[in-house]
Amino acid sequence: MHSPPGPSLRQLAERGEEIQYLKISPLPCFSREGGLGEECMNNKIFMEIHVLFFGVLAEVAGTMFRHYRDVNSYDDLMHRILDDYPEIIHYSYRVAVNSTIVNEDPELKNGDEVALLPPFAGG
Repeated sequence: MHSPPGPSLRQLAERGEEIQYLKISPLPCFSREGGLGEECMNNKIFMEIHVLFFGVLAEVAGTMFRHYRDVNSYDDLMHRILDDYPEIIHYSYRVAVNSTIVNEDPELKNGDEVALLPPFAGG
């Protein structure tokens, strides 16, 4: 047997009763490794990525560290970095993900650290 439905929001408002709202979070997604953590929205995974800038790139960016939220891919991250710091396009650099140099577009995971590494010189 079903219980009768409660009053509608309109009925509560008409009675002058306080309406409390619930914040509903997106369902977590399963990562390739089977862990939870990333959030899904329209079948896309959104991540928080930590970006480190080194050498001349830190000077151009005016910072050595930046968090990017709601990143859905490596390509998305790089577009956002170049939107924020368009001068970076004039410099050559390598990319490392979690301290490992990558040569192709990596598949990022929530919490990854991406470092932009210009050529280093010295002795």
